[in-house]
Amino acid sequence: MERTAAATVALLLVVAGVAATPLAAADPNDESASFGNDGYVTVVRGDDVDISVSHSTNANLTIGSQSDGFEVRVPLGGSGTDTVTLQTYNTTSADPTDFLSVGSAELVSSPIDQSLEPGKYRLSVTIDGVEQAAGTLEVLPRGETTGTAGIAPDDLDFEEQDVGGVLGSVSDRDTVARDDYAAVVVNESGLGWALPESSTDARLDSAIEAEVVEIDPEPNTVAETYSGGEVHVVSDVGESDEFAVFWDADVAPHRNSNNTYEFRVTLTSSSNLVEEDEVLVRERVTVVRPDVELSASPSFALAPWDDRQLRVEGQTNLAPQTTLDVRALQETPQAKLWRNVVEVGADGSFTTDFSFSTAAVPSEFPLWVLNYRGESEETVELTEAEGSLSFADQQVDQGAVTVENVSLSHGGFVEVVRSNNSSTLGVSRQLGVGDHGNVSVPLVDRLGNETVLTARAVADANRNGTLDDSDAAYRVDGAVVEANATVSPEPEPANDTTTVTNETTTEPGNETAAPTTTQRSLDTEESVPLTPNQAGGGGSAGGTMPLSPVLVAVALAAAAVLAGRQ
Repeated sequence: MERTAAATVALLLVVAGVAATPLAAADPNDESASFGNDGYVTVVRGDDVDISVSHSTNANLTIGSQSDGFEVRVPLGGSGTDTVTLQTYNTTSADPTDFLSVGSAELVSSPIDQSLEPGKYRLSVTIDGVEQAAGTLEVLPRGETTGTAGIAPDDLDFEEQDVGGVLGSVSDRDTVARDDYAAVVVNESGLGWALPESSTDARLDSAIEAEVVEIDPEPNTVAETYSGGEVHVVSDVGESDEFAVFWDADVAPHRNSNNTYEFRVTLTSSSNLVEEDEVLVRERVTVVRPDVELSASPSFALAPWDDRQLRVEGQTNLAPQTTLDVRALQETPQAKLWRNVVEVGADGSFTTDFSFSTAAVPSEFPLWVLNYRGESEETVELTEAEGSLSFADQQVDQGAVTVENVSLSHGGFVEVVRSNNSSTLGVSRQLGVGDHGNVSVPLVDRLGNETVLTARAVADANRNGTLDDSDAAYRVDGAVVEANATVSPEPEPANDTTTVTNETTTEPGNETAAPTTTQRSLDTEESVPLTPNQAGGGGSAGGTMPLSPVLVAVALAAAAVLAGRQ
């Protein structure tokens, strides 16, 4: 039945004029391939590059051409996307597996003498001999390799820290304290082949040398060179295109030398990139003696009002992130150790706080930085307050009262207040440590009547040179150092004046003389002459008056009679 039906269908097709044809083979034009990155791939000479290819069936990737002087054919099986890694540094090898990430590749051209030179190389994908995709590989020249000198702490742990932590410990600086690490961080270009992508204990390829050379040796000595196991290499070329060379600067600074050392990173002629040795990096560092200086707030000598709290501030030339152990030791009456661990900041500073609340008072004991005692030791002094003053009954004199005797163990002020309240009436000048006699305290208000005042010894607790609310009264055995006195107000100044007249006798022949009148003030030693009345002015006492002829004759006669009697 089925055969009969099929024959019938065939017959109908023939009758209809339609001929039956067999299925055609696949058309090569239906295959496809393409490159990633729009077919344009770049790489720095010496570095690795990934070439991504998508293909619909078995294909061949060709890198370069005969006209490029370099050609290699890479088979790609099946369909999908393949990524082929080309190591441009190793392209001098006759075996393509030395520089390609896939096997079965064929070097079509002759081997080249040096790594793939800068330039543009053709990329091609063929399927069954028909090119399905074309692109370009551009090899860029190596950029300038640069380095930056730096330092790192001497307690840097290459085993415990990761690459980021080690490189993050490097601070830019060209002076290194003895025992710290000196370092040079290299920004590599086309040198990735020489190092692992990430390692805190990397080994450089033999074509790159890293060494530290003494630049200015002392007279009659040979310059020291440190290389190989004497330097430590950390690589991050896979992530940041950087690697670092560390050198433990455990060398004593010399008096007759500038103690300068030079890092040198050299690309040798044994590499595939240069024909003769090329120094890529030169960076110098100077080795100096470690220095640690300490200061304290409020002071290394703590007064009772400081509550035995001490802030220690330090400055050092040790590397930032260095860990320091700051210590204080009181040995008597019983041994007690205080210690704080701090980290040096980016500017070389560090800060830590101590509380000596359990220490014996009074006492003295050392404070220092472990391993740097000779450079840093200071003496902490815990003191007690001693003070006294004498304040006698008196009268205000020229707006001030006088405190007869003042003794202050830490210096300070004398404050005078009304005994019935705390309002301040006066403050002395700032007094130094020791004894002071007849200390004058100016009063800001005039006393209206006899008043009991209190003179009190006050410490300049905040050390700002001014009496203020944060300052504390002296206390001895728990009692405030102060004394009371009855003070009388200053007398009111007198303002009365008197007039004194000095009369003079007019001698014959000097009739024009006039009496002189002066005015004297009670509160001044100056006398002011009064102005005489002018002649003919019609004034009273003190003026002059002309005599008539009759009066002149009478006066002469009287004078003759008197002369005869004599």
